[in-house]
Amino acid sequence: MLFKSLARSQASRQIIARNFAGVRSFQTNIAQRGGGHHDEHHDSHHDEHHHEEPYTDNDGRLFGIAQGEQYKSQGWEKRFLPLMYGGVLLLVIGLAFKPDYSVQSWAKEEALRRRAARTSQQE
Repeated sequence: MLFKSLARSQASRQIIARNFAGVRSFQTNIAQRGGGHHDEHHDSHHDEHHHEEPYTDNDGRLFGIAQGEQYKSQGWEKRFLPLMYGGVLLLVIGLAFKPDYSVQSWAKEEALRRRAARTSQQE
């Protein structure tokens, strides 16, 4: 009896180890997570890599257009707007006329149907 339970526990441990072997591949160590840097090492290589984008002046341009310049539209913009507004219009119409499948409307219709059947039986 004791041998069977030990054999079962050992077999179950092997099954668990086999099933969780793939999980270990998703684990990371400190170096993979970007940690573990020493301050001396980081200071010596500080000039080689930057952690933020350098500031770039846009010379007063909004969306890359200089002040006083006329915006030149691209070819796809004139076709996109009517299609977008048409799609929104179809969506609004479709949602306005969609069938009502709520439980409350079904219960109301069922109650009215039963009431009509009851009154027709009484007459």
